[in-house]
Amino acid sequence: MAHVASAEEKIRSFPERCHQAGLKVTQQRREIYALLAGSQAHPCPEEIYEQIRDALPSLSLATVYKIVDQFHRHGLLRKVPTRSQVARYDARTEEHHHLVCTTCDGIEDVMLPPLPPRLTRLPDDIDFHAQSYELVFHGVCSACRATQRAQG
Repeated sequence: MAHVASAEEKIRSFPERCHQAGLKVTQQRREIYALLAGSQAHPCPEEIYEQIRDALPSLSLATVYKIVDQFHRHGLLRKVPTRSQVARYDARTEEHHHLVCTTCDGIEDVMLPPLPPRLTRLPDDIDFHAQSYELVFHGVCSACRATQRAQG
């Protein structure tokens, strides 16, 4: 399996990754990226804004959306699909997959062994060059299952 960079490694390499993407390193971008790099929660832009607005009082929600979109377009973040269609983001760009709870919309990272090539290669009659793939498992997390059992 690929090396999984720590939050500290991601934050340390952030200026270089911005430079490679042609993005200026600003305090707002640093704060947003640091929050995402240190989070296992896969926050949406509103949650990011709520968590850092005290540290950056001039920051607007629109700016958070803009920065997160730039990070996603330049490969600094992954967008995690959810059933609620709320955009959630992950600074962990190494190959991994997600478990998405259909009850609480919670997201967990899951590392799996590589899939056999026959499952990741598209048939020749599909004219598309796939660069990557991701598995997203939709189901009910253990906490929601426990709540459902307790409620009978």
